Amino acid sequence: MPLLIFVLSLLKLHVVHIKEKYQTLEEAESDSAGIALLAFFFEESLEDNPHFDTVLEALRRVRYIGNTSSVAAFKLSDIIPPAHELSAYYRYSGSMTTPGCNESVIWTIFQRTLPASHRQLVDVAEEVWYWTGKPMTDIFRPTQQLNGRTVYKSSAIPVLPGSAGPVFLRSTLLRLCSFLVFVSLCCVQ
Repeated sequence: MPLLIFVLSLLKLHVVHIKEKYQTLEEAESDSAGIALLAFFFEESLEDNPHFDTVLEALRRVRYIGNTSSVAAFKLSDIIPPAHELSAYYRYSGSMTTPGCNESVIWTIFQRTLPASHRQLVDVAEEVWYWTGKPMTDIFRPTQQLNGRTVYKSSAIPVLPGSAGPVFLRSTLLRLCSFLVFVSLCCVQ
């Protein structure tokens, strides 16, 4: 019998990878396995996450449509835990969460959460705005039907039938998605 897991999180980080043979995210979206997306939920911590402040500072500089800014150099490994702490995860073939919602993503959602203080979570909500001048909150996609997909839990079983080798990744995009209320429903065997 499937186990239903509800996740409530104020913030989620997406690390988007595209296959080596593609130059852009748009090209990769045409391949049903063209994108590998690593997802991390944030959990409120008592102390600030100093590395996350680098991201927050960049958000402050791009608050309005048309603003551009460079992000101060930082290592993604400063935000994401080391690999040995990421052995618990869920994986499934799914779609992008942004308009177009192309079915081209291999999702990996880690159980390990990332820390952010209450102040940092509030800062994200206050710094990310729509072009209308309103805060970008409640921007979650409704829970989708499984549509015959299988959700795997931390196993060595290939996600795609016949996949035997590693996926080579050419580029990484950091996508920070803020949600004041994000509810995700996963089915796990």
